[in-house]
This record gives sequence, structure tokens and C-alpha cells, in this order.
Amino acid sequence: MVKSNFRLFSGKYISWAVFFSICLLLLTGCFSSNSKPLSICFSSDSTKIELNNVDRAGLWRLSSLESRDSLLKELVVVLQSPSEEDSLAMELPLSGYVTLSDSNVVFKPDSPFVKGRGYLVVTHLNANFAELNDVFHGEMSTRVQPLQKLLVR
Repeated sequence: MVKSNFRLFSGKYISWAVFFSICLLLLTGCFSSNSKPLSICFSSDSTKIELNNVDRAGLWRLSSLESRDSLLKELVVVLQSPSEEDSLAMELPLSGYVTLSDSNVVFKPDSPFVKGRGYLVVTHLNANFAELNDVFHGEMSTRVQPLQKLLVR
């Protein structure tokens, strides 16, 4: 009988395999499991802006916060593009309030949207540092990039 000094299933090798498995699970768990991208659009009557397909865990977390009004105002920002006659040519923030439902986030402006005017929606909802593919290629950014969409009424 030949005696070998190499043991394939020794405690040292099993502990490394378990360690790498746990790291892989944690790494994939850091990314959103929501396969649908965030949808930013006007409501059917064009009085509100709806953000659909928001990550359910993020919605639950936002709804459980006690003082969430100021946080919501920073998470969803709507900028009104200047009109053709405006000489300042600067985008101005649009005042309004943000409400949460069980499946989406809704922005309702204080004054109605103007037909023909553009509105830039900037949000950090569903934003992340990088996709899983970017992590494997070493292309992660150092900060969360906000999602932006220009809507024209």
C-alpha cells in the first residue's frame, strides 16, 4: 500500500473552498436581482412622473424610514429645461413632492408640466457601482452613477 503525503480533502483545502464560495455568494448578492431596468415615464394623464421597476427591497427600506421626505427629494430630482425664449439657458429644479407605493415612486410637481418642455429626471434608485460583468473585468467605478432620463411633455 502506497502512502501519500497529499490529502485532497484535508481541512485546509475545504476551508479555502468554503471561503471562496461564501465570497462569491456575497459578491453576487451585492447586486440587484431585479432584472428589469428602471422605467421613468410620464403618467397616462401627464400630470406626474412615474418611476417603475424599483427594487422591492429598496422600496421597503424607504417606506420604513421615519423621516424620509428630505431623502426622497434627493433621490428623485426633476430639472426643468429652459424654454426657447429663455436667455439664461440653465436647468432649474422643479418643486414637487415624491410619494411611494408598493411598486413604484411617483413625482408630482407643484405646478403642472408645460407642454413641449423637457424635464430631466435624475435618480439614484436602482443605481449601483457596477454590473457583475464589470467587477470581473475590473471596471468598477468609485462612486454610484445616477440614472438620468430626459422626458418631453
